[in-house]
Amino acid sequence: MRVFQICIIIISSWLWMYIPTPVAAIVPRLSTLSMTPSATMTPSLTKTTTNTRTASLTRTDTRTRTDTRTRTDTRTRTNTRTWTATPTHSNTRTDTRTRTDTRTRTDTRTRTNTPTRTNTRTNTATRTATNTRTNTPTRTATRTQTLTVTPIRTMTPSATATRLSGTLVPADMMGLVGRDPYFEVNNNILNTQAIDQMGIEMAQLGVRWVRIDIRLPVDYWASDAAVVTAISRYDYFINTVAPRHQIKVLLLLNFDVIMGVDANELARGPYSTDPKYGLNYNKYMQVWMTRAWQIVARYGTKIGAIEVLNEQNRLPRYTSNGPLGNAVPATVVAQLTTTLYRACRGGGLQTYCATTPIILGGLHPRGSDDATGHLVQTDMAYLAAIYSSSAFQLAYSELGRWPLDAVGYHSYPWELAFIGVRNQTQAYDRLRAQLVALNDPLRPVWVTEIGYNVAYSTQTELGQANYLGAVYRVLASRLLSDGSREIPVVFWFKYEDFPPDTGSNAQKWGLVHIPFVAGNCTGGACYQPDGRPSYYRLAWYVYRDLH
Repeated sequence: MRVFQICIIIISSWLWMYIPTPVAAIVPRLSTLSMTPSATMTPSLTKTTTNTRTASLTRTDTRTRTDTRTRTDTRTRTNTRTWTATPTHSNTRTDTRTRTDTRTRTDTRTRTNTPTRTNTRTNTATRTATNTRTNTPTRTATRTQTLTVTPIRTMTPSATATRLSGTLVPADMMGLVGRDPYFEVNNNILNTQAIDQMGIEMAQLGVRWVRIDIRLPVDYWASDAAVVTAISRYDYFINTVAPRHQIKVLLLLNFDVIMGVDANELARGPYSTDPKYGLNYNKYMQVWMTRAWQIVARYGTKIGAIEVLNEQNRLPRYTSNGPLGNAVPATVVAQLTTTLYRACRGGGLQTYCATTPIILGGLHPRGSDDATGHLVQTDMAYLAAIYSSSAFQLAYSELGRWPLDAVGYHSYPWELAFIGVRNQTQAYDRLRAQLVALNDPLRPVWVTEIGYNVAYSTQTELGQANYLGAVYRVLASRLLSDGSREIPVVFWFKYEDFPPDTGSNAQKWGLVHIPFVAGNCTGGACYQPDGRPSYYRLAWYVYRDLH
């Protein structure tokens, strides 16, 4: 038996040696090929840079991996035994046993893993003095000017446009001059969609204060019902949208409370004693105060603060042959401010505004001109005239305090340069010195407007972004002698661009651009109905990241 097994082994080895060489070589190769995974990766990177200041980057990374394994294990075993026994007697016995064991095992595994990742980012930024921009951030990181795009919230402005290191800007300092709901009314229908969108955008920016100008397109002789209807157009924003986003409202009671009437009427008599409002009231003042009273009573504590008038020391031209750059008499401004302050602090409006800050309307740095265009009163002299008025002096003697909570100021860079003031620090040092001289050394200042028009002269979008960051940092660092902030709030002018869009008088102040065309809409421009910005300037990102 042992000899037989040895023979079988020898014969098997001999047979293997004589297998043709090509077949022996192919077997391991087939095994190797079938056991080797296959991977295919096709990365594609395309970067296009155009010298027109449009940068486009498209990156596509596609990976496909296929792993196929096939294993075949076939075993055949034959065991044949033959045994012949011949006893000493005459009998012969033959026992033959044959055993065949054949096992075939096939294991085939196929694994295909194809992850495909496509990341497309397109950033377009234009830096030209003509202020034409095509960079629009969208949800797909594509900044192209379309009508339905929104910003990528994770997009970072260029390093030169982000805020500088230094003073942290308090969140409550972040104010913005908004788009007034008045402009969202066409054919007596309020476009709430656009108002909602503005609220969303402001919340994403981190706006804590918004200034809204109450514009009532009703003159002296309008019915009470018409006045109420005009005021009610602000209900949705003040009562719903602003509270929804925890945004406080600075309500501007400007000359627009009586639209269609020349504000110069404030300087024309006769003046008389009004039984409700007091001394020295003319027709314009009576109508203005009556409407202001209605507005404050309507919104009550939904109003975060009230600003009385706007740039009253430098009026626009109301009629084709009317004056330009002149002032409302300081005594009139003092009377209106004092009347409203007294009404809120203990008079007929106490229920609605007992603690609501009353802000003296923002002063224009360039001061007041005469009919020939020559300066006749500086902004600081005008402020002094308000404090020295009989209305202010009487209030101080009776109340023990001045009848206001803050002074408004508009420190635009071009206007400051016109009067020889080089920067914001110098501007507010100058204003503080005047307040100290007027015996009001701890009076806060609210910057109710400051901005930068990228359409002016050589001003640029990048310049706007850098200027915004610097302004907030500098003003946030200013403290009064008692340690409180000198400037609690700064309102950037403005949320959106407004017409005209082109030409030497283009108004590109906005952090965003909402598409509009000239048309028969309120204000002479028809804005995209959904209110979605098509373009976000670099300053938008700087503002967002300041606090």
